[in-house]
Amino acid sequence: MNRSVMTVVTLTAIFITNSSFAHCPVTNHTEVPVITGLTYHDARDLLLEAGWQPVKSIHYNDIENPDISYGNGALFWTKGYIELESCAGTGLSPCLFDFSDIYSNSLKVVTVGEESPKDNIYASVDRYWLACEEL
Repeated sequence: MNRSVMTVVTLTAIFITNSSFAHCPVTNHTEVPVITGLTYHDARDLLLEAGWQPVKSIHYNDIENPDISYGNGALFWTKGYIELESCAGTGLSPCLFDFSDIYSNSLKVVTVGEESPKDNIYASVDRYWLACEEL
């Protein structure tokens, strides 16, 4: 399976079922503001203000990377949103972002919708959760 198809399949699985990550039973974590329904840009500002830090998952500046070259990926990447993990160019155009806090917790954020700044249209936060990778 090529990498771009694998990215779409993985992102779809996360978007629909959160099957790649388990909700973590954490007791200490940075406050997570309510961001559902906000544009990603506004949600990101709130997360940064609350103390969440972007986690860089793409370790090189390659806009052709299949994880970020579809859907809204290029727009988010060129804005400097290093926490972008992947975007799909089909369906609801979901994108997945990753943040961490001072307790090393991971916060996953999924957006849906097209980004078209010239038309004043922006992707919004569909869901978010504290997550840890299943072992």
